[in-house]
Amino acid sequence: MKKILGSLFMLGVSGALFVAVTTASYIDQEVANGNQFTGGTIDLKLNGQDAGVTPVITVSASDGFVPGMSGTITVALHNAGSVDATALDVMIGNISEQENGIIESEGASGDASDPQGELGSQMLVDIKDGNTVIVDDIPFGNISFSLSSGIPAGQTRHFNIVYKYCDLPTNNLSLSDSVAFDLSFLLKQY
Repeated sequence: MKKILGSLFMLGVSGALFVAVTTASYIDQEVANGNQFTGGTIDLKLNGQDAGVTPVITVSASDGFVPGMSGTITVALHNAGSVDATALDVMIGNISEQENGIIESEGASGDASDPQGELGSQMLVDIKDGNTVIVDDIPFGNISFSLSSGIPAGQTRHFNIVYKYCDLPTNNLSLSDSVAFDLSFLLKQY
């Protein structure tokens, strides 16, 4: 039995040496050069423009802006970038009210020497995302809200801003007054 085991052992060692000596392997290597990562972009356009956008709302006395008047301005927001935006902030701010002088009937109503105008306090604002009302009949002032839906890359969203000059007993206080403000939009991707 020892001879048989010894013979089997020798056969195993010989076979292993034969396989080791006669075995060949192939190797092939390829290199992919010039790899890179490029960050996506979000590029918000307001009515087709970037920085330095001209005012979207300009209403004056020559337009007949009087108590009871209302109007709608549509603002087109376009994501010209390559990445879908996931959120949008909308803000009305940097409000400046001007008295622009006190005329006779304004003074007779009690508007004495206040350098700040009263027009903004007599206005209401609605903001709609398409046909969906976001804010409804809120007093004009610093308004800020966030939407959890942004604008997909290459898409446009339309916002309607409805302004209303309320017909109030105190309207004479706002004669010849003006109000200026910034309308800001911030597109985000999380």
